[in-house]
Amino acid sequence: MPGRPGWVAYARTPPDIETAGTAPSPYRAGMARYRFLDGMGDVMDERDFADHAAALAWAHDEEELDAEVQRVEYLGPEGDWRWAGAIES
Repeated sequence: MPGRPGWVAYARTPPDIETAGTAPSPYRAGMARYRFLDGMGDVMDERDFADHAAALAWAHDEEELDAEVQRVEYLGPEGDWRWAGAIES
């Protein structure tokens, strides 16, 4: 939805208050959207996880990506990306 204030092309935002319940939610129950960034801050992947611990564990153990994940962020309730925590070495 280009043109919406704060819209990021690769982010999913919750439905507007006025339309809540009229359209299917992009979120699965109990899941949050996480993105994984490399050392330059480029997004390498996005996935849904039940909690920070699961997302951070995946980032630590993943072998699918070409570069090492340096930062994990989650999509906050206001549609902004927030730091999920330190990746254990």
